[in-house]
Amino acid sequence: MSSLRITLPRQHQRRVYIPKQLIDSTHVFIRRDNVQRPLQPAYDGPFKVIKRDDKTITVDKAGKTDVISIDRVKPAFIEAYDQPVHTDTAKTVESLKRQFQSSTTSTNTNKENPVATKSDRRVRWPQHYVAAIFY
Repeated sequence: MSSLRITLPRQHQRRVYIPKQLIDSTHVFIRRDNVQRPLQPAYDGPFKVIKRDDKTITVDKAGKTDVISIDRVKPAFIEAYDQPVHTDTAKTVESLKRQFQSSTTSTNTNKENPVATKSDRRVRWPQHYVAAIFY
C-alpha cells in the first residue's frame, strides 16, 4: 500500500459552443445559472450589446452595464419593427362568416338525412330524444 501513488485529476478543457451569429448580433439573451421553478424561462432578455471581447460581452441591463461571460449568452434574432404588418380585417371577417355559413348548412343537411353507422345501418332515435337534441 505504501508504494501506491495518488493519481492527479485530469485537466479537461471544456469546450463551449459559441454560435457564429454572436459575433455580429445587436441583442443577446442571458442564461440564468440558478435552479428554476417549473415553467420559468431559462434565459433573460433580450439585452443590447455594448462591447465585445474574446471571452466577455458588455450588455446594457436597464440602464446599467454588466459584463457577462460569452458562454452564458446566446444571440437574439429580433424582427424589424419598421415594416408594418398589413392585414385586411374586413376580408378575414367575411371569409370566417362564409366558412361558418357553409359549415352550418352542411350540418343542417345531415339532420334531414337519416343517421347511419359505419356498417350502413340506420339509426332511429326516439322522438322525445330527437326533440331534446336538435331543438
